[in-house]
Amino acid sequence: MRLIFLCIIGLLFSVNTAFSQVLIPVQITTKNAMTDTKEGGIVLKVYDGTTIVKTISSDANGLIKFTIPGGKKYRVEFSKAGKVGRFMIWDFKNVVDEMISGNVIPVMESPLSLFEEVPGVDFSFFKTNPVTEFYYDPSIDKEKMANDAVKSQKTIKKQESLKKEIENLKGQSNAQYNTLIKQAEGLEKQKKYLEAIAIYEKASELDKTATLPGDKIAELELLANAQKGASTTNAQLEQDYKNLVNSANTLRDQGK
Repeated sequence: MRLIFLCIIGLLFSVNTAFSQVLIPVQITTKNAMTDTKEGGIVLKVYDGTTIVKTISSDANGLIKFTIPGGKKYRVEFSKAGKVGRFMIWDFKNVVDEMISGNVIPVMESPLSLFEEVPGVDFSFFKTNPVTEFYYDPSIDKEKMANDAVKSQKTIKKQESLKKEIENLKGQSNAQYNTLIKQAEGLEKQKKYLEAIAIYEKASELDKTATLPGDKIAELELLANAQKGASTTNAQLEQDYKNLVNSANTLRDQGK
């Protein structure tokens, strides 16, 4: 009887151990890919297969913190409106009690940066290639997750290439913007307000952060309306004058 009891206790203990999970601390710092400054509002979604097991957004300081069970492999996606989405692979299948040395639980830490969508720039690389793949190897580091160096270097090279491409495009865009502003100013001096407004609108499309085009458009719309009103008044006065002349001629012809 005692032997059976001990066997049952041993079985329960082994089952409990087999199903116990390690909760891995996660800390992600989200950034702007062009400026390398911290950026909030980036949404992280963790997938276990096709099931979303975690959704969380970075705070105003670009920080995401939570815990996630070990023993699984996850796909982690990052997104934000107006940004190019990216993803990572977290392979934590061997992060189980049996692999943990003492009470040291490895931490999942990583920065993550997103590019703004830019017309004409090909970001398809990020749809098929992970930022990197993280995994646990206590022979490398017992306290932190390791990452795939080959994938990381591939991503870094692509990021640098895209940054240069975007900077070159921005330089060309700035030159076009300045040219349009000069054209609009020239039309404004000639009091061709409606034509100037059309050019300022084009400049605003090139640089959505610039406030000058919007300010000038508002100012010129008032001037254009005043100009239209003055033209209408002058036209009416001219017509009234012609009507008076015609009336006088008619009276003269009638001998009155």
